[in-house]
Amino acid sequence: MSHPRRLGAAALAAAAVTLTTALPAQAATFNAFGGSAYASTAKVGTLVNSDKTSYVPLCTLKAPTSATDNTAKLSLGLVGSVGAATTKVSSAKTTSTKTSLTTTKVATTSLLTGLVQARAITSTATVKRTSTGYTRSGASVFSGLKIGGRTITATPKPNTKVELPGVATVLLNAQSSSYSSGGHNAATTALKVTLLPGNRLGLPVGTVVVGVSNASLHTTTHARPYGTAFGTQLDAAGIVGSGRTAAVHLPCGGTSGKSRTNGVASVHVPGLLEVGAVKSTGRSTDTSTSTVAATTAALARVDLLNGVVTLDSVDVTATATRKGKAVVTSSSGTEVAGLKINGRAVSVSGKENTKINIAGVGTLHLRRVVKSAISTTVYGAQLVLSTDKAGLKKGTTLTVGYAKAGVSAS
Repeated sequence: MSHPRRLGAAALAAAAVTLTTALPAQAATFNAFGGSAYASTAKVGTLVNSDKTSYVPLCTLKAPTSATDNTAKLSLGLVGSVGAATTKVSSAKTTSTKTSLTTTKVATTSLLTGLVQARAITSTATVKRTSTGYTRSGASVFSGLKIGGRTITATPKPNTKVELPGVATVLLNAQSSSYSSGGHNAATTALKVTLLPGNRLGLPVGTVVVGVSNASLHTTTHARPYGTAFGTQLDAAGIVGSGRTAAVHLPCGGTSGKSRTNGVASVHVPGLLEVGAVKSTGRSTDTSTSTVAATTAALARVDLLNGVVTLDSVDVTATATRKGKAVVTSSSGTEVAGLKINGRAVSVSGKENTKINIAGVGTLHLRRVVKSAISTTVYGAQLVLSTDKAGLKKGTTLTVGYAKAGVSAS
């Protein structure tokens, strides 16, 4: 049974929602902290197609632990802009309490020619377990929020709707709470703008979402499948890089055999990284006899450093399978095709961990595989610079095609 409860902080009371679920008479052993946070998504006709930015997942048995990500200001063209963002996921525990906490902070954001604007946006989601049960809560806090020129309270009530007649519907502090597959989940979306058909701004229909935080606590019956896949990442030494594109993360509670997918039509970082369509997938199953985690990423038309390295396609697959106490991992299905270096075709073997030195540039890794006792991580193509190049510093890494899968027995 669930019932609402106010947060302790009075300043957030109007913006937060809390639900408590009682423990069953014989509670299962808690063992996984989960969740995710991301800054924004935007899908507006064919004008804008931006997947999750500053996405960071949480799936761990350990506490305390944390992970963060950040992105610079994001331009959405005629739709507006989303400010620089920082996302954080964390786990914590004391002798009496275990907590999953996720937070998203977004700087100055302006959408629809300033009809929707805020100086700062923060969303949080929290799930706690105490001796009395599981508590799920969330909150959204705004600074300088204006919609249609009207000032809106910093702490809107959950699921507040504001109409922009003839333009869009704005949803503030969207809250949801659920229990499924052993997971107690809380989700907060600070801001969602839905453009109306035939709006007076002349924009296509679509949505822009800003400030998303999800938290969960899971119980695991047999084993814990986990994994991540994404298309590209630019880890630039000393400068702001490009985060993971089309990322997919297996939730701590598993997917019960259902596939999760994410994709983008293209990736464009001028002069550094050009990629065609990207699609990532993740799927897991868990029974008393076996547990399987599988992730993939598929990419077309890869161009690194304006033609230094080009590939027709990159496909990566990571699989981890538990049978009994043994875990078997595989990168089968991973392929790179049509490699050219500085315009010249290069033959590539199907072997794992192939290295090619490119004079004056760095080292190109193909089908790079890193294994542990319970997981495998697969990189389709990874270029590590050995010198400053194209405005990037020595040590910069460009990754194209990433998949990781593992199974934890604990």
